[in-house]
Amino acid sequence: MWWLYDKWTDFKNDCKKAHKSLTVWFNGIIGTVLATWPFFADNIASMEPYLSDGAYRWIAGVLVGGNLFLRFKTTKPMRAK
Repeated sequence: MWWLYDKWTDFKNDCKKAHKSLTVWFNGIIGTVLATWPFFADNIASMEPYLSDGAYRWIAGVLVGGNLFLRFKTTKPMRAK
């Protein structure tokens, strides 16, 4: 059971330093936009025919590319920041 205690301690320490993570900030901003604009969140998939092909790809690319970039940029756990 000590491993569980160690995991819990690591999780608490990560949460204390989460405000320093660019990945947390990026996903927090995207999540806030989607939560505060329910029309956008509910209808993004159905908006594809109305958006230009480039605009829809750009939106998807920013979301996926931003997360991938920030994930591979990360070199150490949040508790080490």
